[in-house]
Amino acid sequence: MHDPNIFHVCMGEDGTAKVSVFLRNLKKKSIYYARFRVDRQDLSNGQRYITESLKTDNLDRALQLAQERYAQIRFAQQAGIGLKPLPTDEAINKFLSNYERNVSLMVAGFSPHMLRGFRRSLPYWTKYLGKKDINAVNVRQLEQYEEWRRAYAADPTNQTHGNAKVDPTRRTLQWEIGCFKQCLRWLKEHNHYNGNAYLYTYKVGKKERRSSFTIDQYRKLFRFMRSNEYVQVGKHKNDSRLHRYRQMLRTYVLFMVNTGLRVGEARHLRWEDIEERKNKLGQKVIVCRVSASHSKVKKSRQVVGRSTALNVLTRWREYLNKIGEDTSPSKRIFCTEKGDAIEHFREGFNNLIRAADVEFDREGKKQRVSGILCKRVMV
Repeated sequence: MHDPNIFHVCMGEDGTAKVSVFLRNLKKKSIYYARFRVDRQDLSNGQRYITESLKTDNLDRALQLAQERYAQIRFAQQAGIGLKPLPTDEAINKFLSNYERNVSLMVAGFSPHMLRGFRRSLPYWTKYLGKKDINAVNVRQLEQYEEWRRAYAADPTNQTHGNAKVDPTRRTLQWEIGCFKQCLRWLKEHNHYNGNAYLYTYKVGKKERRSSFTIDQYRKLFRFMRSNEYVQVGKHKNDSRLHRYRQMLRTYVLFMVNTGLRVGEARHLRWEDIEERKNKLGQKVIVCRVSASHSKVKKSRQVVGRSTALNVLTRWREYLNKIGEDTSPSKRIFCTEKGDAIEHFREGFNNLIRAADVEFDREGKKQRVSGILCKRVMV
């Protein structure tokens, strides 16, 4: 039955209304609203209809505004432009959910490493832009991000992840901006974003030198890792899980120093990837096979290291066998008690260098796991 209080402005070929104008009684006064039927629901967050206030109580004015707005909606649908405002935080969640799904399905081009990076970086953009309409994001917001980010990091009341610095480097900022740009590209491709801020280029400037351990610092660290204070400390000295973790971390540090593998490469090594050989001088060396899937350059390679690396792995394997853990060829070398890969040693390493009093380099910069690779020290 036709409702005399609803005015149909446009009709489709199938006889259904494209635009309907009706009066809504509010507390202060009555206002006309319009309901628009959407042909492309991918541009309206899945909604079949869009209802908007016309902000007038005059019928003639309301009908005119409804026709003008419908013309805009038709143009937007033809051009593939989003029809509904999408808050930035919701847009970022859409991107993350899609990326997580593709990683779980092992789709090519989607990596767990990048997913971890997105999870660490994009929350800053959620805090920075919040409920702002994603289509309102432009280059200006990206240009002003560094100033906001530094102020946010310097404020001790703000929540950050465990390894966050109070003064983020320009490389860190470049990474975070790059993550958001990739998010914007995906939103653009899926009709959620109309702008082109993803074309913005953040200038890093001169590359900062990576901090590294001096020989004296490494020797100090090595002596500390061999002490009872390292393995048995505080109220947790009888904790078998803590003892196992510290044994593994010590093995990891010594192994990295004597092979020079990248952090991501070593994390996924299995016992079958390790081989003992002799070099041209007849000296015993270790050969580590790195698969292309776990290589930064996506190429398989063999890394030759010192015999010291082989010795520390032998001692680690003997320890695992002693506590009843499986060390068959297919098992990971650095893993949890259940055999799961260690995501990172960041927290344990930071605690280690702090306890060993080698936390900073000569310039006062925080040491990182990669710093032990910058000095190939003979143990």
